[in-house]
Amino acid sequence: MKHRFHWILFFVILILLGGFIFWREYGLRRTPIVSEPIAPLFSEVHTTDNVKHLIPLQEIVSAGVAKDGIPPIADPQFESVAAADQYLKEDGVGLLVEKDGHVRFYPYQILVWHEVVNDVFGGMPLVVTFSPLTFSGLVFQRDFGGDVGVLDFGTSGEIYNNNLLMYDRKTDTLWSQAYTRAVRGDLTGTTFQPYPSTVISWKQFRNHFPKGEVLSRETGAVRDYTRDPYGTSYYDSKQVWFPLTSIDDRLSPKTRIFGFEHDGSARAFPLDRLIRDRVISDDVSTYSLLVLYDKEQETVQGFSRDLDGHTLTFEWNGTVLKDKETGTTWNFDGKGIKGELAGTTLKTVSLFPFYWFAWAAFYPSTDVVGLNGK
Repeated sequence: MKHRFHWILFFVILILLGGFIFWREYGLRRTPIVSEPIAPLFSEVHTTDNVKHLIPLQEIVSAGVAKDGIPPIADPQFESVAAADQYLKEDGVGLLVEKDGHVRFYPYQILVWHEVVNDVFGGMPLVVTFSPLTFSGLVFQRDFGGDVGVLDFGTSGEIYNNNLLMYDRKTDTLWSQAYTRAVRGDLTGTTFQPYPSTVISWKQFRNHFPKGEVLSRETGAVRDYTRDPYGTSYYDSKQVWFPLTSIDDRLSPKTRIFGFEHDGSARAFPLDRLIRDRVISDDVSTYSLLVLYDKEQETVQGFSRDLDGHTLTFEWNGTVLKDKETGTTWNFDGKGIKGELAGTTLKTVSLFPFYWFAWAAFYPSTDVVGLNGK
């Protein structure tokens, strides 16, 4: 009887311990945790134990995978639209990149398994990146010139504010996708040059760019590219898995926004607002910005409103997009199609597609279009 009691006590303790561990891990992994109130990005490079860094070292956390445990694509192959259409989901999205009239599509169905693609497109070395936890896809030039030259990137297995941290194979420096710069290591402070890309659904890409190239499933890794390792539970919930430096409840955490930052000022454009208004002219600090939602392609693009030393003001009457200054009619690719400025093209601006919780953590002073009179 005494031994039986001991066994019962042992199992009760085991269950309680297991419950505590589960509760602790759930709290750590499934709900946002606010760090101590510190500046998320230092204004200058710091050095700690001979390590250069722009973000507090203690804020960099493991995502639970080893270095290159999420294998980057080093030698990307491409296939036709017809071949890719055999498995890509119509409502699945990806990144459209254009160079000299040629277009490529990088499906999130593939990127979610790899996060980093080192590519050369039209002779230009690019790194295509996707951070599933923050649902952010961005493309950068990876030729830094000078002594740095062209860098190849891998996945570090570490994150900051849930966002992808890459490393370069030359110096092992960590680079932040959201901050667009090196944040830990010898190259700390070096900035990425964003390369314009557009988030577009497979259906729309297939219909509008039937001769485009599509990142192939021949990645060198064995993965089921018809399945998302995050399932739908992560994307459809409000759960945030890893710590955040700040939390902003002005929008639901997984609200899709397009962000823009200039000279210390940041703005978030909620996707649903863009779909409703289609055309938003804004001034972010000293930058005259135009954000357009193309209903036909279901895409969002940003442009500068400054042209040849003049700032244009755009009007949308529900049918036609015109500028007030010359009355020129424009399309949603930023091209003048009728009037004084016909044949002119506005400068493309890189917008940052993000989940709200991540954008707000990286840029806590951001304004939100549609809130507080903005």
